[in-house]
Amino acid sequence: MTNKKSLQFQHELFDRLVEQVPTGILLVSFDGTITKINASAARLLGYSPHELLHRHLKEMVCPLDLQVHQQHVEQVQEATPHDKPHMLRLIHREGHPIWVLVNVSVMNGCGGESCFLYNLMDISAHLLYEQQYRLLTEHSVDVITRHKPDGSYTFVSASCKSHLGYEPDEMRSIFPYDIFHPEDIPLIMESHGNILKDLQMTNCVYRILHKDGIYVWFESVGKAIKNEKGEVTELLLFSRNISDRMQTEQLLRKAEQLSVLGELAAGIAHEIRNPLTTIKGFISLMKESSSGKYSQYHDILLSEIERIEEITNEFLMVAKPQAVSFQKADIVSLVKAASKLLEPQATLNNVQIEVKTDFDPEYIYGEGNHLKQAFTNIIKNAIEALPDGGTVRIKLSRTNDGQAVITINDDGCGIPADRLAHLGEPFYSLKGKGTGLGLMICFKIVKEHNGTIQIESRVNEGTTVTVKLPIQQ
Repeated sequence: MTNKKSLQFQHELFDRLVEQVPTGILLVSFDGTITKINASAARLLGYSPHELLHRHLKEMVCPLDLQVHQQHVEQVQEATPHDKPHMLRLIHREGHPIWVLVNVSVMNGCGGESCFLYNLMDISAHLLYEQQYRLLTEHSVDVITRHKPDGSYTFVSASCKSHLGYEPDEMRSIFPYDIFHPEDIPLIMESHGNILKDLQMTNCVYRILHKDGIYVWFESVGKAIKNEKGEVTELLLFSRNISDRMQTEQLLRKAEQLSVLGELAAGIAHEIRNPLTTIKGFISLMKESSSGKYSQYHDILLSEIERIEEITNEFLMVAKPQAVSFQKADIVSLVKAASKLLEPQATLNNVQIEVKTDFDPEYIYGEGNHLKQAFTNIIKNAIEALPDGGTVRIKLSRTNDGQAVITINDDGCGIPADRLAHLGEPFYSLKGKGTGLGLMICFKIVKEHNGTIQIESRVNEGTTVTVKLPIQQ
């Protein structure tokens, strides 16, 4: 009698306390029979409470989760520590699974009757949102990151691997400011502060160190996430790799520079070539007809005028490109001719020129005079990089994919890393009296021949210029 009263008391208490609770609640006997269920649990499964009463719970559990759930229930019954609920799929009346968060405990009656108390929380919508969020972040081209207020990572999307070379777990272990370019940190800190202050979202352009050791340009926009108290709990950033865009903008700036330079060069050449010829002629006459202490200065004047003529000719080549007539040319002969031309200057500077080749001859399709000018400029730069003497080593080889490789190396003063990127730009020169046009013309000539120039250098160790040109098949 006491047991019956105890069970009745449990059922009445259940009815009064939990019938209106929004979460699903069930009383289940130790053999798995549902003895009581509230309206919320019944609605979750698509049934009425009466339809589920006295049915076995395992009929409602997804077969794939049944074993794990049974183990959890046994631990509860044996009073094994279990402070965490578990996720479980229940089968809806229409046949589709519903993800629920289940908390199981033992409910003891006054007369010793006991049963399981199930508390069910529907998390299907939450899991769907999480699945969509994961799908978005894993397949996004942009890099999506979440940060603590101090900037450290809490989440990094999988796309960081393709853009920066880091796995997401690697990226999370790095403090962002450790891989930002030092010059960009003040701008990043300002943007970071604006996000924390919840100011209007603005783009921040900066550089991040790739795992390979190069800096990659990124553009980021961020938003502060706040709690109910208005406190910033995390930062959400969307970052896009804009290295290609920055390179395009740089090329456009160079093209604009060349356009302006061409107009300027044409004007300079027109204005000074004729009077320059006249001045040179009169100085030559004065040199022949004069003697005495001032005659030595005529050679100096003629030398300086010839220097001006060289600069003018370089301007003209930029301003008025000549028609290029491509034909079969021996690259070995062109390189040797250029080095032979510079032997007097090399001798004066106590520099030796060594030429080694893996083939002789090797033909390419191009304009021989232009290529010889390009090699002359490069070798001349190598000689000038050895003011105390040394050796310029030139090697010709070929690649498996049908390219001739011309390597020009010196052990001179070298070029600082921050200046390498600017080589070939007009008016950018490492020489005191240089114009920057010579190397720019070299790049232009090699590009016209579908080739490439690569410059590697270390300060006080020397410079290596590698020219690749397609071999005529």
